[in-house]
Amino acid sequence: MKQLIIDGYNVLRCNPQLTALEKHGLESARYRLVNLLAQKSQQYDITVVFDGYQSGFLAERTERIQGIRVTYSGQGEKADEVIKRLIDGLAQPANAIVVSNDNEIRQHAHGRGCQVGSADALTPPPRRRITPATLAEDEESQRGKPKKGPSWRRKRRQAAERWRF
Repeated sequence: MKQLIIDGYNVLRCNPQLTALEKHGLESARYRLVNLLAQKSQQYDITVVFDGYQSGFLAERTERIQGIRVTYSGQGEKADEVIKRLIDGLAQPANAIVVSNDNEIRQHAHGRGCQVGSADALTPPPRRRITPATLAEDEESQRGKPKKGPSWRRKRRQAAERWRF
């Protein structure tokens, strides 16, 4: 089974819906993220790491919620350090996917042989509701712009993520 190690607050702040929930309370945003991840807990062994000092924890703490291992760093320690320690302790790094947009974590994981995924790819973007008002906005934004034909297309496609959630 593949293992996912997730930089919790990094993922939280990449998703507009979760960011909006965070304004009402950090606990509800974390709970929603865990709920989203729980849907995939049969396919992956998931560990989400949060900064514990924001929750008032003095020592590192781990708990299981809906089959997901949720770890909070201790006071004076960042979640990044906990994630690096988890990466270093992996028995099979090739079977692990580290999800973060933090370059330092990504480089550390890649250097240890882990796959690396972006936080944006982990949670789906919110769907835009199509209404007459949004259609009018789209038409208005396109007025006056030159038509883009084949010559305007990018010649080279960006490399896809190496993993799919």
